[in-house]
Formats: sequence, C-alpha cells, structure tokens
Amino acid sequence: MDWDKANGDRLGFAKGTEDGQVPKQIDGFNVEGLEFAPGSGSTAYLGFRAPLVPPADGGKALLVPVTNADELARSGSDKDTHATFGDPITLDLGGLSVRDIRRNGKGQYLIVAGSWAAEDNSAPYALYSWDGVAGHQPVKRLDLPTADPGGWEIVVDVPDLTAPGARAQVITDSGSADLYGDGTEAKDLEHEEWKKSRSVSFPLNP
Repeated sequence: MDWDKANGDRLGFAKGTEDGQVPKQIDGFNVEGLEFAPGSGSTAYLGFRAPLVPPADGGKALLVPVTNADELARSGSDKDTHATFGDPITLDLGGLSVRDIRRNGKGQYLIVAGSWAAEDNSAPYALYSWDGVAGHQPVKRLDLPTADPGGWEIVVDVPDLTAPGARAQVITDSGSADLYGDGTEAKDLEHEEWKKSRSVSFPLNP
C-alpha cells in the first residue's frame, strides 16, 4: 500500500484495502498468482485477481514485480527487510484477471485467466501463453470449458509450448460450487469425501 501511495496511488491499493472493502471486486485487492520473472531467482511476479487496470469492464490484468523475493525468503521474520517493487505490468487477458501463473525451464508462461468475480463457471476462463517480458502481450491458447461446476484455478506444470502435442493439466477450485444441487457449497459439505475438484489435461497445439 505504501509503495502504491508513494507512486501516486495509481493502482488504487489504498481504496481496495479499506475496512469493509470486498477483496473480490473489480477495484478490490486480491493476489492469486506468484511466479519468478524470466531467468531470475530474485524477481517474482505477483499476479492479481483484483483490481483490473483500470477497474472497469475490459480493464487489463495486473502483475507487480517483487524485486527482492530471494532476500525476503532468507530474512524470515526479520522486520528490517522490506519488499521492493518494480514497475507494474498490465496484460490484455480479454477483460479477465490472473487466477494462476506458471513458468517452465524454457521461460515460457501459462496464465489461467478468469473473472475477478467468478467463483465457479459463471464467467469465462481461458489459458494464455506469455514470454514473461514486460510490454509483450500474452496469446490466448484456448477457452476453458465452463459447463461443469468449479472455477479453473491451477496449472500443474508448463510443458514446452512449442512441442507438438503439448498438453497442460489444469485443476478447478470447486469450494463454492453446488455439486449436488442441494444448495450447499462444496466447502460446507458435511463429509470430506463429498468434496471434490476436477483435473483436466488440455491440448495446447491442436
């Protein structure tokens, strides 16, 4: 919040974290992704579910680089070590935001894009590839199906995106889904064995 205030409050983090503010709003504050920058072990990208930039329909997804992630990991509870940040990166995900971001050893990224609001399949989801370079825009690989319960949330790993037959495994978060049509969200079901998610392997180069 202090970093954003010091830079003209350009991302609206102060407003997004006010008392009573809901994190999962278009102008809220909600981080759902974390991955290292290309070739780096010190700079990591925070991927935001909210806010969009600007916070309006059609706004862009937000990444904020943490430039000393390695120092933060080593420092533990050392209160003298503070995060430092780089220039924010905005990505055109067709009005969607970051639900997960993963990188492989070749510096290729996959982004699960979804609505800042959607908890299940009530809005579009898509997979985008990206080269991790600020100023370069991602490329949509496919729209994810939304006929079944659960919101797409996790990329298990990123294959070589240039390889014929490359596939990506994606997992849903079904905690807010009414899996059995009884009005009960999955996370509130009485028995653990009734709770479930889905894992699907999608072809990326059909």
